[in-house]
Amino acid sequence: MYYRYFIFNLFNQTKYLIMQKKLQLLVALMVAFFLLPNNSNAQLPDYTYVEDFTVTDINGTVHNLYTYLDEGKYVLLDLSATWCPPCWAYHQTHILNDVHNTYGPAGSNEMVVIMIEGDASTNMADLQGNTAATQGDWITGTDYPIVDGTDGSDLARTLEIPAWPTFYMICPNRMILEDVRYNSAVGHYNKTQSFGCGPAEGANNAGLFSYNGYEGEFCGEFPYAPELELINMGTENMTSATIEMTVNGEVVQSTNWTGDVTSLGKADITLEEYLISDDSGISFEVTNVNQAPDENTEDNVLGTVSLTQSTAEAGNMITIEIRTDAYGCESRWELISSNDGSVVAEGGNPAVENGGQRIYGATGCGGVSTGYGSNMTFTESVMMPANGCYEFKMYDDFGDGICCDYGAGYVRITAADGNVLLNTGNFQVELQELFTGEQAVSVGELEGTSINIQPNPTKGLVEVLFSGETISDVNIQVFSVSGQLMQQQYFNGVQTNIQLDLSDYTNGLYLVKLTNQEKSLTSKIVLSK
Repeated sequence: MYYRYFIFNLFNQTKYLIMQKKLQLLVALMVAFFLLPNNSNAQLPDYTYVEDFTVTDINGTVHNLYTYLDEGKYVLLDLSATWCPPCWAYHQTHILNDVHNTYGPAGSNEMVVIMIEGDASTNMADLQGNTAATQGDWITGTDYPIVDGTDGSDLARTLEIPAWPTFYMICPNRMILEDVRYNSAVGHYNKTQSFGCGPAEGANNAGLFSYNGYEGEFCGEFPYAPELELINMGTENMTSATIEMTVNGEVVQSTNWTGDVTSLGKADITLEEYLISDDSGISFEVTNVNQAPDENTEDNVLGTVSLTQSTAEAGNMITIEIRTDAYGCESRWELISSNDGSVVAEGGNPAVENGGQRIYGATGCGGVSTGYGSNMTFTESVMMPANGCYEFKMYDDFGDGICCDYGAGYVRITAADGNVLLNTGNFQVELQELFTGEQAVSVGELEGTSINIQPNPTKGLVEVLFSGETISDVNIQVFSVSGQLMQQQYFNGVQTNIQLDLSDYTNGLYLVKLTNQEKSLTSKIVLSK
C-alpha cells in the first residue's frame, strides 16, 4: 500500500512532498537513528556525572553501578534494540565478547560489559530470536550480561541516548564518555585511558568537568552566574576548595567553597553574579583543596567559555517577513524580551511549540487550520515596548527549517532604519537572533501634549489631533518601516489638528515623526485599504 500510494500520487505535488517526508522518516528508521520521544535529540555530554543505578539481567543477577566503580572498574554499556540492524551487525562481530573475556571477570577484571535492551516494546522472545521483529538470537554465544524489560528502557531514558546503538563508558570517578563501535576490543580498552576517566588518587585532589551556564551572544550588560560541578578526585573527604574565575586573562572572582564530599562525590557550586559587558573568554580553575595545593592539576582548569556582545540594533520597531515552504503549518516564531522573559509578539502555529516533534511530517498541512499557509509570504510589524535586549526565535516542527528542500522559504527581520538583521531559512529545529531595541515613544509623552490619530487603522486620510499643551511650528515626516521617507510637511504656527494623506501607499505600518524645537516624537499609523 505504501508504494502504491506513492506511485498513484506521483504527480500530485502536495502529496508528493508529503511522501518525500515519509520516505525521509523511513530512511531514518532504516539506519536506526531513532529519536526517543522524550529526548528531543538530547545526549549526555562527555564528563557528565552519573548517578547510581541498579539493574537486573535476564538471568536474575543484580548489577549496581557504584559497586563496580568503587572497585576501580570501568563499565561499558551497549544500549541497543533487538530490531535494530546496526546494533545486530556490531553484536555479530563479537567484539564486546572479546572485551568481556579479555578485560572483564575472565581476564584482567578491569571492565564490566553490559548490554541494555532499551526498547520497552521488546521482550524475551525478541532477545531469543523467536519473533519476526527481531534481528536474531542475541543470547546464544553472548558471555556478558543482558538487561531487558523496564530496567533497560528506564535506563535508556535516564541516559538520554540519541540513537540505537549508543555506547557509553562510565569511569570509576562517575564520569560518562560516549564510546564508539571500535573494530577491536583494544579500542574499547583504550577508551578507559581517556583524560579525566581515572580512579581517585591523592588525598587532596579536585577536578572541574562540567559547566552549566550561558554561552554565546548577549546584548547590553549580561548578569553571569555560572554553575560548576566540582568532583572530589581524591581519596579523602573534600571539605574546602577555592575556585577562580578568569575573564579575558584577568582573575575577577575567587569563590571559597566549604562542605563535606566523600571520595568521587560531587558538589554543585553557583558562582556569584558577575556583569559581563564586552566580548569575553571565561575560564575556571581550582587553586587549592582542603587548604592545600591540589595533588593533580591536570583536571583543575575548565574553559574557555565564550560570550560575545551583539552589535545588532533594531531601533523602536522591527518588520518580520516570513516566506513559508511547502509545509507552512510547521513554523512558529516568538519575540522574547530579555528584560523579564516575556513574549512580546508571536506568530505561526502554536502546536509547533519548540519544534522537532514531527507532528505533520507524514501527513502534511492539509486540513491544518492554525498557523501559516504554505508557499506564502507574511509580514508582521512589532513595536519595541521597552529599551533592552530582544531574542527572536523561530521553530520548525520537522527539524529541516524552511529552506531549501521543500521551497525557498526565509525569514527576514528588518530594523526601523532599514538595516536587515536576519535573512535566512536555513536552519533545523530552531533559529535564533539577538538584538537591542528602543522603546517606541508615543507623541505627547515628551511635550505634555496628547495626540489622537483618527482613524487608525486608516484607508488613507487621517487627522492628527492635538490637545493639552499647545504645539507650534511642527515638521511632520512619514516613514515606511524600512526607513524610507515617504512625505514631509512643515506647519507654521500653533496647531490643533493636521491632515495627512497616505492613500497612495501600500498597506502596512508607517511611522509619523513630529519635530518641534529640537524635540522629536514618534507615533504609528496602520494603513489598511
